[in-house]
Amino acid sequence: MTVASQKVARNEVMALFKAAWDANLTSAPIPILWDGIDPLEPPQPASTAAAEARPWVRVEMRHNVGGQAGFGDGVRRYRRVGIITVEVFTPTGTGFDALHDELVQIVKDAFEGKTTPSDVEFRDVSPKEVGPTGPWFQSDVNIAFEYDEIK
Repeated sequence: MTVASQKVARNEVMALFKAAWDANLTSAPIPILWDGIDPLEPPQPASTAAAEARPWVRVEMRHNVGGQAGFGDGVRRYRRVGIITVEVFTPTGTGFDALHDELVQIVKDAFEGKTTPSDVEFRDVSPKEVGPTGPWFQSDVNIAFEYDEIK
């Protein structure tokens, strides 16, 4: 696993998710809020009524503590690990309806058993039902990632 930089890793991870999201007819029209790009506030319905809320997702990638993983042949290998969180929101009152479960499955399928071109690896893909959040029902999918950066 060797990645040129944190920026390359982040771009590849987000591109992998976007490709999976856009390839599915159910999820493709649903907006994605990208961490660091889009505002933190969700797309607000005209009122707090769930009937006016629309599905959406938010994607975040956070690095955790890492360290040197190896040294040899004049290069140093630094292990980078962290968590990707994809928050899935569908209108409250629909709970675990077909749409909510399908969107969570699309997120899981986007990462399970996959690696990026620079070998960012994913493991421990874990969905967690959060429950009602304003006019939405929320589930989070946490994905552990790992890669090595060479210096």
